[in-house]
Amino acid sequence: MTAISFPKAQDAIVAVGRWLDGKGWAPATSGNYSARLDDGSFAVTVSGRTRDA
Repeated sequence: MTAISFPKAQDAIVAVGRWLDGKGWAPATSGNYSARLDDGSFAVTVSGRTRDA
């Protein structure tokens, strides 16, 4: 897996989340999405919120 910058991670997480939601595979608060950043940290979505908000 390749690490990416935070702005690229944001775009990728949003795109994948929308794709999964469009397929009905990730309804409401069903889980978190994450990406490893190039500095070794992670970008992770918030827990307990609907993604359409």
